[in-house]
Amino acid sequence: FYKQRGERKVDDVINELTGRLKITNALTVSDKDVFIASGVLKGYGYAIWRTSLDFEGAEQIVTGLSGCCGQMDIRCCEDGIFVAENSRKRVIQYDREGKKLASWGEGDRNGGSGAKFGGCCNPMNLCFGPSGEVLTAESEGYIK
Repeated sequence: FYKQRGERKVDDVINELTGRLKITNALTVSDKDVFIASGVLKGYGYAIWRTSLDFEGAEQIVTGLSGCCGQMDIRCCEDGIFVAENSRKRVIQYDREGKKLASWGEGDRNGGSGAKFGGCCNPMNLCFGPSGEVLTAESEGYIK
């Protein structure tokens, strides 16, 4: 492995370790905050950061999220932050401080109805309906 890559320098190792932190996987904005989903320094999970609207005072409020295919969708509203955690086939709701309020969903090979998600990497995306409903989209085209 190392022979194929040649001599590695300290800067190369640091860039590999921090590269995932430089990618914004999702972004959502409330009237007070900007929430950013990105990779974490250790492992392959995701974290959510909260900043001011001026991108100051960044604070990691959630960590340990699991997503695949580089996908981690988040949305916020007055009821908190909602995460489409596709590797765990669920939606999670947090308050603005990162306290878990609720979660729902489970895997089902056939996709099922309700909060049963089939296939790989589902739910992929989420949004809110006009009456505050949480809608999800699956990679196979299903809307729930």
